[in-house]
Amino acid sequence: MTLVAIGLALVLVFVPPLQAKFTSDTFVGYERYWDQSPYDLLALFVPKPDQWYRPLSDIAFWLEIRAFGTEAIGYHLVALTGHIASTALVFLLTERLVRSRKAALCAALVFLANPHAQEPLWFIADLHSVLSAPILLTCLLVYSTGRRKSAWLLAVLALGVDEAGLLAIPMIGLYELIVACPTARWTSLKESLVRVTPFAIIAVAYLALRVLAGSMGDITEVSNVCRTPSCLAVAAGEYFNRLLVRPDFALESLWTHRWRYVALGSMAVVFVLLVARPWAWREKRIPVFLVAWLIVATSYYTLSLWPYIADRFLYLPDCALAVLIGVVAARAGDAWPEWSRVRRWAGSAAAVALVVWSAAGLWMLFNRGQLWIDAGQQAASIVREIHTLVPDPPRDAVFVFRNPPAMASPPIPPGNTGAYVFANIMGLDSAIRLEYGRSDLTVVTGDASLAAGKVFVFELRNGSVVQVP
Repeated sequence: MTLVAIGLALVLVFVPPLQAKFTSDTFVGYERYWDQSPYDLLALFVPKPDQWYRPLSDIAFWLEIRAFGTEAIGYHLVALTGHIASTALVFLLTERLVRSRKAALCAALVFLANPHAQEPLWFIADLHSVLSAPILLTCLLVYSTGRRKSAWLLAVLALGVDEAGLLAIPMIGLYELIVACPTARWTSLKESLVRVTPFAIIAVAYLALRVLAGSMGDITEVSNVCRTPSCLAVAAGEYFNRLLVRPDFALESLWTHRWRYVALGSMAVVFVLLVARPWAWREKRIPVFLVAWLIVATSYYTLSLWPYIADRFLYLPDCALAVLIGVVAARAGDAWPEWSRVRRWAGSAAAVALVVWSAAGLWMLFNRGQLWIDAGQQAASIVREIHTLVPDPPRDAVFVFRNPPAMASPPIPPGNTGAYVFANIMGLDSAIRLEYGRSDLTVVTGDASLAAGKVFVFELRNGSVVQVP
């Protein structure tokens, strides 16, 4: 009965948003790749100045365009497949680490229901996140089984998907030095360093390629805003809270009451530690590795992108957190017969809290899914209404849209919580050109007096587009 209830909840959460239409950056990617030939794809492997280097993600999107056209359901099914694959890999990795199917199932369900999956799942332009995560998890899994050459290939593959592929190197390094290294003696450490060296060489070669091509510009431009100790402390608090705080009504006060939530979250962590007592575990290396993985994955986004933050940046840290929760559950289950009555009551309270916390994540996913449906409908309606108002614009016409909506609902500070309509005005110009099937049209926002040529001015009033004289 429990499995039926879980299955029904998952269907209600993941199926309805499959109808969500294109939004924001998705229009940009579609316009960029829909007329590219297979030969043009070869150029994607050459880094370009001031551009992200994601050739494999771009090729995957090109293939999706050929397969699905403008039918968004196909893109969403690919993303859902990627999320399910990551969930399965979280299960397999947890099972390998603790030899417990119950713990693995716990970890998988925690990850499957994490609310930060909303962007990778329903923001089509975020395809790279649902491609990167399963590759990185597979890389770690196959390395843990001793298939190092396969792990090398997967590390290279991950770097071709997106910049998060760099996390393969510290993940493997941490696993090797904390879990695989039998002792702290120099001989064992030297052997571990030798095994990790190929991954370091791959990372250095990748970074050298990016730097020499000048294609690190986008990263530098975003990340040089805030790296002072006080700013990074705020970033750490924000990521800590976003990983733990649920549901949305609590998130809405996160920015103004950050340190209160950090204190509450810290108290919850201390409570779990006192109940589980990991210092008494016979095997401590695996939880230490998972905590280190969680910290490194979070620090990667903090150091490279803060104060820019989005739910998709928590997707990989969520993998580590889910496995860690599964490991803690396994150890607690093993020790349960030896616990005192008070400790069992505390453990039961922690288990109930985990169920409620996971259910809150599912509820957040459900609500975000509805927002993505609304955002897609709003974007499609705006483009359609503009076409109705101006059915045949002259060549080189300029469309001025004074107030394009960025999101389907007010963002939760500091922003980027979805669902995007035309975030930062991204995608509106591409959407208009795709609607008319013409490349000569220009779309701008702001003051119409600055636009030259034949100008058409629009604005959104009471949810409808109107043409302004």
